[in-house]
Amino acid sequence: MLVPICEECYEKNAARARIPFLCQDPGMPIKEYLKIFQIYLLGLGNNIDTEAKNRLFVHSLSDKNKEEINKFLSIYNAQPTDKNFMIELVNYLECLEHLDDVFGKKDEKHK
Repeated sequence: MLVPICEECYEKNAARARIPFLCQDPGMPIKEYLKIFQIYLLGLGNNIDTEAKNRLFVHSLSDKNKEEINKFLSIYNAQPTDKNFMIELVNYLECLEHLDDVFGKKDEKHK
């Protein structure tokens, strides 16, 4: 059964429906992706709670970062309802990226 909605509600939902789902490119640094994600959230509007934002962020990350998140969650017992969840997660992933850069450069010197 279809229920009619007012024009204002239709416009809000239509604008939101036009925004494509965001997904991190596997080679993109996490800090750069965080900036893009924050702009994406502005397009969705301010009616999204903290947990939904955090879950959306995790869901939109690359597969490699999703694997690292499972380790992060088991080590730090972080909860997506926490306001600092996304910041702590980005800091963790950025540290791993830095380690990959350091060890990647080290491995290249030995080849």
